[in-house]
Amino acid sequence: MGFMKKIKSTRSVSKQTSSRGLHSKSLPSISIDHSPVKVTRLSCYSLATGSFSTNGLISIVPSPMNRSPSTPHSHSTSDESIGSFSDEDSIVGAAGGKSKHSILDTAAEKIVSPIKAAVSPIKAAVVSRIPSTMFIRTADLPSMRKSVSNCQPSFSEHESEWVDHLHKPSSRPPLPSIDHDDSEEWVALDDGCGNAAPLALAAMSALVKTGLDAAMDKGMWTANGATAKILKSGVWNDTAFVSFDEQRALPAPHARGVKAESEVLVWSGTFSHKYYGCDLPAIRCEAIVNMKPSDLANLLVDSSRVKEYNKMSIGRHDILVLNQDEKCVTKVVVGQSKPPMLGKILQLKSLIHMEELPGGGPTAGYVVVSRAVAHSDESEADQDPKVIHSEMLMGVNIIRAVEGEPDRCILINLNHLRSPMIPMMMAKRLGLGAAVNFINDIRALAYAYAENDLLDFSVFQFPSPSAHFTLSTVSFLSLLPLSPCSTKTAKAQISTFITMGESSNNSVEAKVYATDLTEEMRSSAIKIAHDAFQAPVTHEKVYRQIADAIRIEFEKTWNNEAKEGEDVKSGISNVSAGWSCVVGDAFGSCVTHRQKTYIHFAVVPGVNILLWKS
Repeated sequence: MGFMKKIKSTRSVSKQTSSRGLHSKSLPSISIDHSPVKVTRLSCYSLATGSFSTNGLISIVPSPMNRSPSTPHSHSTSDESIGSFSDEDSIVGAAGGKSKHSILDTAAEKIVSPIKAAVSPIKAAVVSRIPSTMFIRTADLPSMRKSVSNCQPSFSEHESEWVDHLHKPSSRPPLPSIDHDDSEEWVALDDGCGNAAPLALAAMSALVKTGLDAAMDKGMWTANGATAKILKSGVWNDTAFVSFDEQRALPAPHARGVKAESEVLVWSGTFSHKYYGCDLPAIRCEAIVNMKPSDLANLLVDSSRVKEYNKMSIGRHDILVLNQDEKCVTKVVVGQSKPPMLGKILQLKSLIHMEELPGGGPTAGYVVVSRAVAHSDESEADQDPKVIHSEMLMGVNIIRAVEGEPDRCILINLNHLRSPMIPMMMAKRLGLGAAVNFINDIRALAYAYAENDLLDFSVFQFPSPSAHFTLSTVSFLSLLPLSPCSTKTAKAQISTFITMGESSNNSVEAKVYATDLTEEMRSSAIKIAHDAFQAPVTHEKVYRQIADAIRIEFEKTWNNEAKEGEDVKSGISNVSAGWSCVVGDAFGSCVTHRQKTYIHFAVVPGVNILLWKS
């Protein structure tokens, strides 16, 4: 940051030049003095550099030239006169008719007097400057004004020194691309130096309260047909929409392992406020997840683990961390995903805040809220046209403990999303499907951890093909991905590594994660899968083609007549009273391990195979 000083210089010009441009129809006739005149030219001279503090004050470091008055100006000439004046001089001259502006004879005599450490006119001029980088909307948070009033008395700055966005909400948008709305209230999350802004805590408190109130406002939501039918049975009466004020764990509506445990209750609704995004639908889901509340909360705020439950994610990383401990996490993240058939990347830049539910402790649970942020430092002119920027207007995940079952929880998910790629007429339908998929993906991950069969080929080192190919089974020590769901330390797990074949040219390698097949059937499945991956692609859905080939050939090998029949989902092939096969990049294993006769394996890193008896 540089502070500039106006510098006056005078040059002589000819009378022809001086008279040019003075003959205007709008000017009265005047007599022109043909003597040489002087034209004043304004130059800029850097007096000092400085930086802004968190309260808007400026610390100034005089420039080297200002510290050495004897040094001539690099751009000055003997014909130039330099005027030095202060803002106080300007005020006196205007009010009292006296001018203290002095024009020196030469630049070498006096450049500028050193700047004082505290320059009040400059401070007054820049008090509206925003040193922060992250901002959120707060006009729709009813308790924000009360939260602001509660925290303002603790500010070290005097009220006259308060800065918009930092010490008080402002309607001025932080980015020029955002339309100005007099009813909006923007608040800074940070001070531009990685520290929380004075109003950040108030914003978190208001965001959590608004999210909890909306999630538990029964009158705001309308259940879909299937959910309405489930609710009529009364089994969820003691669980759904139970107030947090009771500060107790909830009873599970269904026992572990029963079919009804997979229910996902879904509602849709709209926010009653009239602020940004009020015209877009919101979605609420509630379901049982077999995971400890603290483990699920940690999973949702851990950016490095998003791909474990979001198949479309291509990564999420933290760009600002304001707080991070076991009971509270506050940070700004950037997440990107690539939905199939879209051809573009969806990006969400959001605040994520996690804290314990009111009451705290193991009998309460956790709440994770999220909201889109405006980043004042980002270059909007250079945005990638292949990236679609979406906004999380309100995201809430409420994780409530279950009575007597510390490894289970009730997950309530609320999503209010704005995306330019989604037409208004499709927003509700797509939102319902995405919410249910999110719940089921979390469940699949929880089941995979419970069964210790989560795949991650990045930690596996496949040995080179063997020169001798008698069928052999060896112990292969691998480290599965570390999960805070179960432990904070690494645990080694023994898996089975199989090599088979007749020569080094047609070796087959596979990683078997779990199976109850005989050794002969296991080897057959691996060889068939290997051949299926080598076959030329003839179907637009490659995984479906491979799944069909494995399933049909395996049934032929084991004297089961293949019966044609397919599920509508890509990569899944089913037959009645026969074998089923699933091939995919990532999926939960909950479809298999509760019944006998299955194998969960891979012959190509990154592609999983499940083969089981229907």
